[in-house]
Amino acid sequence: MSGAVLGEPLLTPDQVAEHLSVSRDVVYDLVQQGRLACVRVNTRTVRFTSEQVRGYVEARTSEARPTRLADDLAPRRTRRPRVQSES
Repeated sequence: MSGAVLGEPLLTPDQVAEHLSVSRDVVYDLVQQGRLACVRVNTRTVRFTSEQVRGYVEARTSEARPTRLADDLAPRRTRRPRVQSES
């Protein structure tokens, strides 16, 4: 079993949906696609361990990209090439 602790309450699809801020249908779609692991209680009922939900969130979490400093956002002054007069 993937880190499930006996005695730990299992989460319902509604609880997982609320935790992820998505609809219950999205939770079922994620299970069907194999992207969110679940515990199959029977052929129609699924439940989730907190570890399974945490694993999904961690797998979908991307690292923040460094932001540019305000100095980098300011327009840069460029030098114009000198134009030689033809006199």
